[in-house]
Amino acid sequence: MNNREWGELLRYSSPDKIWVVTWQNKLLELKCPFNVLVVHNLGALKKGSMEQVSKVKISSSMITVFIIKNMPYYYHHFKIFISDE
Repeated sequence: MNNREWGELLRYSSPDKIWVVTWQNKLLELKCPFNVLVVHNLGALKKGSMEQVSKVKISSSMITVFIIKNMPYYYHHFKIFISDE
């Protein structure tokens, strides 16, 4: 990906929020911090624990990365929890 393409992608992203589609097929904006469930042991994070995502980034291979306790983790290691308000 060249600099122009990266610039275009980053223009529409933010480290402070993420857009998700709920199981009810609704588009929802989640602002950091938001809660996630760890689906398997991952470094210092234990399966079944709830953690808070402080930032959302994009890796150079275009994979969403969650920053948890100042450490980066790929998004697919977690389930996002949305509170019913």
